[in-house]
Amino acid sequence: ADMAETHPAIPEDSIEIPMTERLIISEPPTDESDSNTHSHPHLDTGTFAIILTTNSFDSADKSLLTPAFRALEMEFSLDPKSLGALVFWENVVQSLSTPVWGYLSDRYPRKRLLYSSCYAWGFLTLIVAISPSFMQLVAARVTCAMALASMMPISQSILTDSIPSARRGAAFGTLGFWSSIGQGIGGTISTLIAAQVFHVG
Repeated sequence: ADMAETHPAIPEDSIEIPMTERLIISEPPTDESDSNTHSHPHLDTGTFAIILTTNSFDSADKSLLTPAFRALEMEFSLDPKSLGALVFWENVVQSLSTPVWGYLSDRYPRKRLLYSSCYAWGFLTLIVAISPSFMQLVAARVTCAMALASMMPISQSILTDSIPSARRGAAFGTLGFWSSIGQGIGGTISTLIAAQVFHVG
C-alpha cells in the first residue's frame, strides 16, 4: 500500500486529441450537402421548347433538298452528278463541323452558342433561297451545314447537364419524337412545293 502511487486527476478539457482522431470522429456530411453535390441545374420550359423546335427544324431542313432535285435540275439545268456533289459536300462539311461545335460547347456558354448558330442558320437559309446561280447555292448550303452541325452536340449536352438521370430518357425520347415529326413535315412540304413551282432569285 505504501508503494502505491497516487496521480492527480486530469481535467477532461485539457486532453488533446490527435488530428487523425479528430478526422475520424468528425461528423459526416448531411444529406442536404450530398443532394446538392449531385443536383442538376434547372432546365426551364422555354429552353426545352427551343431545343425541341430547333431540332425539329434541323431535321426538316435535312429533308428539304432531295424532293426538290427535279426542280433544281430544271432551274439550273443540272445533272444528277451535280446534285450528288451538292449533297456530298454538305454532309462532309456538317460531319467535320460537329466535333468543332462539341469542343466549343465544353468551353463557352451553350445556350449562347445555340442561339448564335440558329441566327446564322436562318440568315444562310435566306441566302440559299435567293441564290441566283447553282455555285452560290452550293456555297450557301454548305455554309448553312456548318451552322446546322451545332444542333446535336449543343442541345444534347444541355439536356444531359440540366436533366436528372431519372428523367433523361424521357427527355431524349421527346427530342427524337419532334425531330422525326420535323423530318416528315419538311419532306412533305418540299415535295408539294417542288411539284408546283420552284423559284430562286
